[in-house]
Amino acid sequence: MDKNEILEKAQNTKGDDEREQLLYKTASDYAMAIGVMVCGIIVILKSLADLPAWDVMAVYDIMLGVRGLYYSIKLRKIARAVIYGILLAAGVALLISYALTIL
Repeated sequence: MDKNEILEKAQNTKGDDEREQLLYKTASDYAMAIGVMVCGIIVILKSLADLPAWDVMAVYDIMLGVRGLYYSIKLRKIARAVIYGILLAAGVALLISYALTIL
């Protein structure tokens, strides 16, 4: 194959290129970090107002658990996957217990 054929083949491939994937991952990391900070601020404000913060902690645990579990499974890091699975289960348990207190 000559240079032009390789270039044409690369341009015709479907899907995101490496740059787009990196940008998406970076945006996802920033969104996750800001989400965690917002959850922390809301937990502090709810604690100061003597309100239960279980719902926010559940959202926080579920966000981190799902993200970490996905990455750990994809990278085949079983020990991390177990830890993130426990975090996810804790978030779901918090959410269920909060829902039961409301009902």
